[in-house]
Amino acid sequence: MNHLVHLGHRHIAFLRGPANRRSSEQRFEGYQLGLESSGLPYREEYVSSVTLLQPGKLAAVTQELLSLSTRPTALIASDDIVAAVAMRTIQNAGLSVPGDVSVVGIDDQPFSTYLRPALTTVRLPVIEAGLQAIRIFLDRIAEPGKPFQSSVLPCSLIVRESTGVVGRV
Repeated sequence: MNHLVHLGHRHIAFLRGPANRRSSEQRFEGYQLGLESSGLPYREEYVSSVTLLQPGKLAAVTQELLSLSTRPTALIASDDIVAAVAMRTIQNAGLSVPGDVSVVGIDDQPFSTYLRPALTTVRLPVIEAGLQAIRIFLDRIAEPGKPFQSSVLPCSLIVRESTGVVGRV
């Protein structure tokens, strides 16, 4: 959110994942906090729930966003696959990424660098999360009564070509 706001975006859409996934809800909360901290209003029409199991719906939802009277200038996708479908839909509509709509994904999948333009994305610390899960699991085996602990690992934004200043090609 901060990256997009810094680039001048004020109309930022969010394609959220399934509501029954904790990560989807946390990403949506981050989107809302980003709007609030930037002084931007929450616009219900800028938020849609999508799932990878419905690829046709991904394109349709993106097309709906593009047809709004105040079209979003940026879009955050729940993951990189959703971002890739959104980018293709934007380009098939005759619009430019990032000239007309900037796109950000989440995951930093290996294919992200091969998209045109290369996808700006949030890199998740997958290896570190796995190692931490193993440590927690082993601790639970060693001390079954030990209280559950959770932690938040830092993520990093990987800026590539799919985001740009509002109105620039």
